Amino acid sequence: MSDPYQVTAGLRPPSPTNAASLRSLRLWVSVVLAGVNLVFAVAYALWSVVDDWAATRAEAHGFDPSMLLPNDVALWVAMNACIVILIALDGLWIVLAIKLRSSCASTA
Repeated sequence: MSDPYQVTAGLRPPSPTNAASLRSLRLWVSVVLAGVNLVFAVAYALWSVVDDWAATRAEAHGFDPSMLLPNDVALWVAMNACIVILIALDGLWIVLAIKLRSSCASTA
């Protein structure tokens, strides 16, 4: 009888080096994604503090629009879009990591 992995999809079970490589790749992607999360969280926090400070300063002067940040609406859109994209990337990575772990566990 032929090998069931060849019959179904032309796949073979991962070799030990391939599995170790896959674990290493998952680890590195997780580390990079954690770094990107940290960078965007710090950038969002700094922008939020500066934007609040500029709005308070503008209101203290009888709401002088020249005291606001330049392009504040574009910055608001960019920062919130970054957070939404980051949440989507995190969710996608979690789903992929679970799928990779279950596929490695089922072939082992």
